Amino acid sequence: MTGAPRDVPGDAAGPAPSERAVANAAPAVAAVAAARTRFAEVEGTPVAGHVAVYDEVHDVLQGTLAGLGT
Repeated sequence: MTGAPRDVPGDAAGPAPSERAVANAAPAVAAVAAARTRFAEVEGTPVAGHVAVYDEVHDVLQGTLAGLGT
C-alpha cells in the first residue's frame, strides 16, 4: 500500500504535547509518586486504618487527574 503514513496513537511522529500538558506533568508525576508511597504504607497500618489510607490515596489521585484537565 502506498500513500502517507497514518497517525498511530503513541507514534513518535504524532503531535507534540501542548505546553500546558508539559507544565502539568511534573506536579502530576510527583503527586502520583507520593500516592504510591502512601499506598505502600498500608502494609504497616492496622486494618482499621486501611480505609483511611485508601481514601487519602484516592483523593490525591482524583485531584491530580482533575488538575490535568485545567
